[in-house]
Amino acid sequence: MILLPFVGEWGRRFWFLDLVNHFRIQTGLCAAILAAVLMGLGRYAEGAAALGSAAFCAVTVLGVRRLPKAGEESGQRGIAADVDGTDPSKILSVLTCNIWLLNRGYEKLSKLIGSKDPDVVVLLETDHQWFSAMKRALAHYQHHKAEARDDYFGLAVFSKYPMIATVERLHSEAKPSMRCVIRHPSGDLTLWCLHPEPPYLPAAAIRHRLELEVLAGRIHNEAHPAIVTGDLNTAPWARAFRASFGILRNSASGFGLAATWPASLPNFLRIPIDHTLHTEHFKTLFHEVLPHVGSDHRPILVRLMRRSIK
Repeated sequence: MILLPFVGEWGRRFWFLDLVNHFRIQTGLCAAILAAVLMGLGRYAEGAAALGSAAFCAVTVLGVRRLPKAGEESGQRGIAADVDGTDPSKILSVLTCNIWLLNRGYEKLSKLIGSKDPDVVVLLETDHQWFSAMKRALAHYQHHKAEARDDYFGLAVFSKYPMIATVERLHSEAKPSMRCVIRHPSGDLTLWCLHPEPPYLPAAAIRHRLELEVLAGRIHNEAHPAIVTGDLNTAPWARAFRASFGILRNSASGFGLAATWPASLPNFLRIPIDHTLHTEHFKTLFHEVLPHVGSDHRPILVRLMRRSIK
């Protein structure tokens, strides 16, 4: 237990060690409890080692997540920023949800989307039934594109703004992703929607890492400001994430743990594997993990502001 956070730093070389990194929050909590128990038993050397392990976990988590101040709920800072006179034509809101293929809670998700009224809706694990149901429910989103599939890797995008969307595979064995050039009032922007294979076996881990690396290269060469959203099947403190997305900014930074999976667990027991990332052309005004909609993931809602880069 004490050594787990440290051996996880070898995850770049050994895929199974990077899996440990996903549970950095939980490992840190267990290490802190273990430290208290050992100290109580008078085993101060072991207790100090466990406390050091917990501190290492805390430092790595807080390095990519600023927790809300006392009395401040995650997202409140964003709400304040959103009403301070910001030009609405520069704002883009994106709701992303891994709906879970076996979930049939169409109405619950539709009501949530209606209450939040995002500019763009990204749905993952979308089969033909889900796409048909959401196309009816989101009829006011005049622009949409789907790659409906009967496995866990379908996806669909609904937009209030005109868009040119293409289904892509970032390498020969990659799951489908979607690249959308959105005609936003502030100027064209590129939205990448992604759901790579989970890295649970050696070959899957190689494919997962390659997909993230290829996407990072594509983002670097984009002509427009870019946003990446989806279930990336990696936590922000995992080596695969850090190696690929150092060039991007994480919309959840400054808005608490923002953990999304498994949806039924409390926040501190969940893992943040659903993300919205962006280039420096945007500022995050708001990032919120939304209520349970019957999926094993919680949806996320992000509001971004386009800004000038000199």
